[in-house]
Amino acid sequence: MMDLEIQRKRSINCRWEMIKKYCAEYEKDSVLKIRGVDVSKNSGKGNATRVGFLYSKGDNLLMMDADGATDITDYQKLQDRVSLLMRR
Repeated sequence: MMDLEIQRKRSINCRWEMIKKYCAEYEKDSVLKIRGVDVSKNSGKGNATRVGFLYSKGDNLLMMDADGATDITDYQKLQDRVSLLMRR
């Protein structure tokens, strides 16, 4: 199971209604859970990251920005490497 948390930090390009729609679409999905967090005050990336980690429920957390700086296809490689390290 993978949890995906989408945050809105008062960005003009991220509408809360869109986040709620994604959450509803995946509400009963057995593989992917999507939760939304609305950060009421835009206090910067550091605060958004802190709030996201506080709300997260998973054992392994990955933070990504919507700017595409991190390639989501790299996630599996990261997960494989972390699993290998955890077995040591």
